Amino acid sequence: MDTHMLKTLKTASNITVASYMNWFIYYMKKVPLLGKLFTSIDYIDIKSKKVITSLIMIGRAVAGVFGVALYSLITVALPIIIFLQGNSPEFGGDSSEISYQGFLYLYFVLYFIFNGLLNCYTLEPKRMKFICVKLMRMDAYEYSVATYFTKKLWNIIASLPSVILISLMFGGTAKEGILLCIMAKMFGFFGESIHLLYFHKLRKLLHKNYYIIFPSMILLLAAAYIPVIMKRLYPMDEFLFHPIFVLLVLILGVLGAYYILHYTDYKEGINCSNSLSDIAAINVKEVKKETRFADVKLKEKEFTKEELESDRYKDKKGYDYLNALFFNRHRKQIFQPVLRRLLVIACAIIIGVIGTFFIESFSNKFESILLRIYPLLVFFMYFISTVVQRATKAMFYNCDMSLLHYGFYKKGNVLLHMFWIRLKYLAGLNLLPAIAIALGLWLLTYLNQPQMMMEVLPVMAFVLVLSLFFTVHHVFLYYILQPYTTELGMKSPVYSIVNTIVYFVCWVSIQIEVTPSGFFTIVMAATIIYSLAALFLVYKFAQKTFNVK
Repeated sequence: MDTHMLKTLKTASNITVASYMNWFIYYMKKVPLLGKLFTSIDYIDIKSKKVITSLIMIGRAVAGVFGVALYSLITVALPIIIFLQGNSPEFGGDSSEISYQGFLYLYFVLYFIFNGLLNCYTLEPKRMKFICVKLMRMDAYEYSVATYFTKKLWNIIASLPSVILISLMFGGTAKEGILLCIMAKMFGFFGESIHLLYFHKLRKLLHKNYYIIFPSMILLLAAAYIPVIMKRLYPMDEFLFHPIFVLLVLILGVLGAYYILHYTDYKEGINCSNSLSDIAAINVKEVKKETRFADVKLKEKEFTKEELESDRYKDKKGYDYLNALFFNRHRKQIFQPVLRRLLVIACAIIIGVIGTFFIESFSNKFESILLRIYPLLVFFMYFISTVVQRATKAMFYNCDMSLLHYGFYKKGNVLLHMFWIRLKYLAGLNLLPAIAIALGLWLLTYLNQPQMMMEVLPVMAFVLVLSLFFTVHHVFLYYILQPYTTELGMKSPVYSIVNTIVYFVCWVSIQIEVTPSGFFTIVMAATIIYSLAALFLVYKFAQKTFNVK
């Protein structure tokens, strides 16, 4: 990088850190008790800024390494542990060998092909990119190239620990893990150059061409996991570590990096990817807000006159009527994610049924999966229940953001009543995928291990209880923290921290060994206690914390 590019990178980094710092201080001042520690910190206090900046940089680095490790665990390690470890006739009955080949295969499909070809950084919309290039008029080429290669370098550093660890876990070596990581990032240069070339020739964004991207995602995910589930793997080490393949990847990476360095349409690409053709005519805050809440924004053309004037809820009054109208008019924004989850669950059940009839060892494997499925269900239900987060976003943007300006809406009894109405509706909505999972487990148990029909009933009940727990969790956090703002659409750091802790607990639950009955008892007790505590805290404190920010 030349001096101009380094200066651009330094300026962009300073803006990013300053943005995070001011955001962090602002929200920390809102936290009860803890906020008192930040009341004396002034935004022009240079010494305090340096301390907080250092903490933010350390926090972002730790979060980056931890995030990559979790992603690797979920996408690579977990499927191998579930489907490939144990006695297996493949590769001479050596379970460690098939696990090793599974690791290489998944890493190749997911990190070389999926991430390398489908992801795009230089042309994706980013808030800081908008600020630096569009508002501060930084050179688009210098900003794009400097930030892209810096990000790639950091990705290599952040990815190395997890790749080495997983490689060692499944019988590989640290050297192989390092080589795989470097090769994947080099292939990523080639994939990035394809996106740039596509835009240069067609003036369209490849990663937004959903007719290409979505089918490619589905096919690649199927290509990654179906062979693992069916244990139909081939010696990948002979292919990945062959000198010719390594050399080919390095050549493609060098050619891709060369194209990225000599690409000249970054300014046009940033304009297109941010959908801003005339910056002077657009309100920046509104653009950010619209982008943040675009997935829950209502569109008038989606409603007919009959729907808007319908009297189907004429028997309801007050807040019951308000919420009935709200959820009826947000069917698409809230129910579509549920339908997508139901579709994924249905596909998983179908794959399980196919495995029952065509994979000889599937029935025996299913018994061991059923006995240790409790911790895994905690993790899966956490992700499935994120539909409730989307619903709270819709609540704020299309309802509460306006009503919170009125004093009557912030009274304790009103908030508790609204909380209860919404909790009941969202609990019912979130139960749909939970019921689908429960019925799928019942069906697969009936087909594979009919003698265990009594054992699967507690598992089915466990899934339903988890659904209720996570619904209460997300709605409670919305009312007690209210993470959304009307301007930048940023979330409260406390909200993010609490969700991260819950995510971490879900991940830790996979590692612990507890009897099924003990696990069920713990979650049932936690759900009851959490629900009662949520009702009390919303009534007691939400009138102070549930407000417009």
